[in-house]
Amino acid sequence: VESMKKLKEKKLEKENFTKEDIKNIFEYDYQNEIYNNIFKILAHSGMRISELFNLTSTDIKKDENDIYYFNVVDAKTESGNRRIPIHKEILSIVLDIKFPISTKTSNAFNKEILARLYKVIDKKSTKSLHTFRANFIGECINNYPSSIEAIQDISGHSQGSKDITINTYAKGFKMKLKKEIVDSVFYWF
Repeated sequence: VESMKKLKEKKLEKENFTKEDIKNIFEYDYQNEIYNNIFKILAHSGMRISELFNLTSTDIKKDENDIYYFNVVDAKTESGNRRIPIHKEILSIVLDIKFPISTKTSNAFNKEILARLYKVIDKKSTKSLHTFRANFIGECINNYPSSIEAIQDISGHSQGSKDITINTYAKGFKMKLKKEIVDSVFYWF
């Protein structure tokens, strides 16, 4: 039995950003507004840093209802290619930025942005650029728990299992929502 326990894969539990972390990230003076804007885009879109890096100006589109969106066509997976509505808080930022956002290599861009994040967040923590994605997905799920499939579509997760979307990124459901669900059960006796 003891040898079986050793074989069991241990999953590293990553932390999400706290509200204080987000506030500090957005308010920090990076000496160049582009870094603040990059963090705001990541936090309000759920995109991976590589997806943001690969965007071109032709990937900022508007649909027939005048809704602006990111047309992600160079994603990590096939289901990652998707259309993400642009959040109202970042629309003016996105429309002012010239894409592609950097002329560096993807790896150099990632390291540069991560170095800026670590000016505010302890790099010994499990928080990273991908944490913006986790926070975004978690907020979406907790605000719209009955719309997991739509959230999977927004985040570029395949439409099969909901496990990765709910447990890996959202860290499960918030207690407030779970209490509302439990309190909704009513027995007639």
